[in-house]
Amino acid sequence: MTASTSQIAGTARAARRTVIAFTTSLVAACAPTAPKASISQVLVAPGTATISPGQSVRIVATVSTSPSGSAYAVTWTSSDSAAATVDSTGLALGVAASPAVSICATANTGSVSSNVRSCATLTVAPALLCPGPLGMLIPSTDTMHVGDVVQFQIPAAQLSGRSPGQIRWSVDNPTPASVDSLTGVVIAVSAGTTNVRAVYLPLSPPCPHEWRANVLVQTSPI
Repeated sequence: MTASTSQIAGTARAARRTVIAFTTSLVAACAPTAPKASISQVLVAPGTATISPGQSVRIVATVSTSPSGSAYAVTWTSSDSAAATVDSTGLALGVAASPAVSICATANTGSVSSNVRSCATLTVAPALLCPGPLGMLIPSTDTMHVGDVVQFQIPAAQLSGRSPGQIRWSVDNPTPASVDSLTGVVIAVSAGTTNVRAVYLPLSPPCPHEWRANVLVQTSPI
């Protein structure tokens, strides 16, 4: 039986459609796929730091991705939360003395296989022992007469490591005496009592942060 011309033509068209469909599928299968985002590198700074209990330091993570600009998330952890904690922004807080705590940043793009971690080493030094809740100025008490001028001072050992420019002086009662806020020079003005104070502005170790002295001002002797 001989196929008609229309049958042959129909078979040819079907064959062409099959070839086209196969070719389209083959091209799609062979087309390059977009690479999965991954973390290339994580760097933390500072790499080492020393703080005391109650002090904090911010650790910054710099993340490189492939392709560049890919979205990622950073998780912060502490190897010893009893000695130092860290929040979601990389702010580490000293809790108790420890020679070495690892503060780590783990970056990922949503896939566990893309996790890359980098750690900073944090030393939490023992807090310095203060001589009490407040330090005492030199002299710690003084009797002045109206018109007297006295230079009050912070004990040298307690001033060590501090900038004099960050000390501010004041008096509780400015009626009997005034003080230069930068130098600690006190001038007796009128009869009465007051406290002279020196405060270290940064409020960070070494301690204490405040020193006091009591001043009694008397009228000038006749």
